[in-house]
Amino acid sequence: MRQIAVLFMLFCSFAFAQMGAQGMGQGPKAGQGMGGMQMFQSVPQNEAELIQKGASKEYCPNCGMHLPKFYKTNHAVKLKNGETRQFCSIHCLAEEREMGYLRDKRNEITEVLVVDVASKKFIDAKKAHYVVGSRVKGTMTGTSKYAFAKKSDAEAFIKKNGGTLTSHDGAYKAALDDFERDMMMIKKNRGNMMYKMGEELFNNRCDQAAFKNFHAHTMGISKLKSVIRALAEPACPTRNFRELCFTTGI
Repeated sequence: MRQIAVLFMLFCSFAFAQMGAQGMGQGPKAGQGMGGMQMFQSVPQNEAELIQKGASKEYCPNCGMHLPKFYKTNHAVKLKNGETRQFCSIHCLAEEREMGYLRDKRNEITEVLVVDVASKKFIDAKKAHYVVGSRVKGTMTGTSKYAFAKKSDAEAFIKKNGGTLTSHDGAYKAALDDFERDMMMIKKNRGNMMYKMGEELFNNRCDQAAFKNFHAHTMGISKLKSVIRALAEPACPTRNFRELCFTTGI
């Protein structure tokens, strides 16, 4: 349990605090928002198409969030070398392409994909019809962005939930325009929620000596989450600790 607590504290402080960034939709169980309401973005694990490879394939490589939990806003890119990177949102795609791992690899991108809300399948993002600014809460942003393969599906969504019809380029520009504001929201949610949770767990349950010998910064967010999940699932006998695991989406 001490080892799990150390990992969990690191996780809360280093990476997962960004989970508050979906804005609005956190809750006690994976896929649920506050009050137990099912999040619109979420699908069961077995319905999510995970097209990236490796032990951390369930997690966004940019922010570490659980991809099935935010599946209906998932985006992905395929590179010339065969690598695929799958993101929780167009926000994370934009962040990584403009200032992260993909910044110097833009010319190596061969495909940009997005999940079609209607079919739950990946489609060519360049051919998708996006709805920006609907009343349905988004992922990593205050202005939601959802994609559809069929224009008629997008128009039906707008009729029910509001929003503006646009292209992938329009949605990407909106993500860039929203970026500074969304990052401020993420920072605020991080400070209000996850740091406090991590600090309490660290102070009450962690082996301080073990913490000094654990180097989370060399793992990366996705790998760290995989380690925590592997350790926490079989060893969380208490309801409160298990709910903390679910709240973080691991």
